[in-house]
Amino acid sequence: TSTTGKVARVVVSDAGFSDDLFPFIYTDINLYVRPTGSDTSNGTTPGTAKRTIAGGLAAASATSTTLIRVAEGSYNEFGLALFNGVVLSGGWDIAFAQRDADRFVTAIDAGRAGFAMRSGGLDSSQVVDGVTILNGQREALGGGGFVISGDNSVITNSVFAGNTSSSRGGGIYAVFTTAYGGTPIVSNNVLLGNRSYSNTGGGIGVYPAYTQGQTLEVAITGNYVLGNRSFTGRGGGLGLGTQALYTDNLVKLTASLNEQVPAL
Repeated sequence: TSTTGKVARVVVSDAGFSDDLFPFIYTDINLYVRPTGSDTSNGTTPGTAKRTIAGGLAAASATSTTLIRVAEGSYNEFGLALFNGVVLSGGWDIAFAQRDADRFVTAIDAGRAGFAMRSGGLDSSQVVDGVTILNGQREALGGGGFVISGDNSVITNSVFAGNTSSSRGGGIYAVFTTAYGGTPIVSNNVLLGNRSYSNTGGGIGVYPAYTQGQTLEVAITGNYVLGNRSFTGRGGGLGLGTQALYTDNLVKLTASLNEQVPAL
């Protein structure tokens, strides 16, 4: 238990085997977002819920970890930044009494106005769980749906559909161009019909450019990858590419138990 919100590393050992869980986030503050809310409200109770996800993110604490519960509905937003210690949880009913991401769909529709979402801050930790991200678009750089920038992001139980990029990673783009390493996790998601029009990774693109000696560990597991396409590069579903010179064993990519169906 924790009296204040924090991000921790938890190692569970048993009979000579161990699992290293990071980031393991204890949330200390709850915020609420639903289509019938108002961004002039404080967002701290269902009755005073925010109207937009951007409003919820703006109210998140800078010092304690924050759980933002987002009710079912369509949110026409783009360029959302998730900073350290934010857990964005979709799939709640309008009263926040039940959570089922399949029944109560929380959809972020970027409307081709820009990328939908990105991690904010370097070497930070955030979680996105149970959200559908649609119609994100990024020109010149990667990541129409979600951009991971040198962080320890966890993206799980979510759907990425119809996102595009003129470079790598139409759905999700993990780039590491700082002195920081990272341990991003992409698991149990559906990536459907995402496109990259240059370089690699129609669904997911990983680009460890200049880690400056820091280790990068990327885990991509248990995802369903359908109909994604990279038009001028490799990796319709998943692409790993770099132009940097690396010391051996700095980049560790685990891709397991993913099911891929090619684009028609």
